[in-house]
Amino acid sequence: SLHALESEVVEFSRGIKGQLRIAANASAISECLPADLAAFSQAHPGIRISLDDRTSAEVQAAVAEGRADVGIFVPPQHEARLRSWPWA
Repeated sequence: SLHALESEVVEFSRGIKGQLRIAANASAISECLPADLAAFSQAHPGIRISLDDRTSAEVQAAVAEGRADVGIFVPPQHEARLRSWPWA
């Protein structure tokens, strides 16, 4: 945990102020997401983005369990614990 804290301090000194964990299915990653991520990164340079390639069911589970902040998946929605909105 000391090593993790050291890494976070180094990132903070480099201007990284936060992290956005995104889980998405392969089609979103290859089609629509790149342009949106580029725009987000330009608007928020201090936010580090991590992107995890998962199936739609795995995306929903990752968000519901707190392993991802945002998920992009193809319906149907299997996780009742989530709120979802249409995208792209």
